[in-house]
Amino acid sequence: MPSSGQIITQELQLASTIFTQLQSDTSNFEGRKQQEAQLVAHVKRIIEEPIEQLREQLSYDYLRLLVDILHYACDKSLFALQESTVNWHRLRAHHILYDLAISHHRLPSSIAVDSIQRKGKDPIGSGGSSSIYMGYLCGKPVALKRIRIFSPQPISKVTVR
Repeated sequence: MPSSGQIITQELQLASTIFTQLQSDTSNFEGRKQQEAQLVAHVKRIIEEPIEQLREQLSYDYLRLLVDILHYACDKSLFALQESTVNWHRLRAHHILYDLAISHHRLPSSIAVDSIQRKGKDPIGSGGSSSIYMGYLCGKPVALKRIRIFSPQPISKVTVR
């Protein structure tokens, strides 16, 4: 009998095959809906596992793939196509996406561009919540915006005068 890690890996490989086909084929609406339903079935089996188990048993490359597939499924509202446990699977997918983004510093590849080269170390401009840098994407100049995230200080650290 295959281990839980092998089952997760197998489900992810099957989901990956369908995910690749969905990204390349934009025709045949009915066939696409069927592929999306198959993708959701595999994703549901994966996300029912504890997050710790996913982190421990999947390699970095598989975790990157899982982030991309979960983002695609959430972005396309694929869980809404199912009736019974819509909210649980959608919320669970978002929770896993958030957890993997924090623990592995990995955003979905559809919203992060890795091939940009930053020019220099200092920003060319800055404001209250972000800094602007000069960079290059495919040899063309681009502006890069680095957003600063602020969190409230705990009450114990706030001094009252």
